[in-house]
Amino acid sequence: MKCRKCGEPAVLELRRHNAAFCAPDFLEFFRNQVREAIRKHRMFTKDESVLVAVSGGKDSLALWDVLIDEGYRTTGLHLDLGIVVRHVQVLLQKLADDQQVERPAFDQQRIAGGVGDDAQALGAAGVGARAVERLV
Repeated sequence: MKCRKCGEPAVLELRRHNAAFCAPDFLEFFRNQVREAIRKHRMFTKDESVLVAVSGGKDSLALWDVLIDEGYRTTGLHLDLGIVVRHVQVLLQKLADDQQVERPAFDQQRIAGGVGDDAQALGAAGVGARAVERLV
């Protein structure tokens, strides 16, 4: 199987797109898909702040990384539900540090009770009270 773009050996096949890609060309394809979806659906502009929910999985981290690289002002929001393993926390912080962006993490029980710093920090991150209620 060869890369649709460059002809080198492919590492990934996307049957839905009837295409296969080498790693560098897949990354460019993915970035183009994100750019096109934002444009087509008028999701947001580069003048707006974007709050990205990051679970620590590959999908949310990849999206956050692309948005940062595309020049969007992002904050990565991770709700600590007590089920995420430590290496995910380290990975989230490393991405935030590498990209020099904010990555607040919040404890679900403290937010639900509207207690202290976590509830206040959500407000500072631009998350309104209704959104907080939906998150918990």
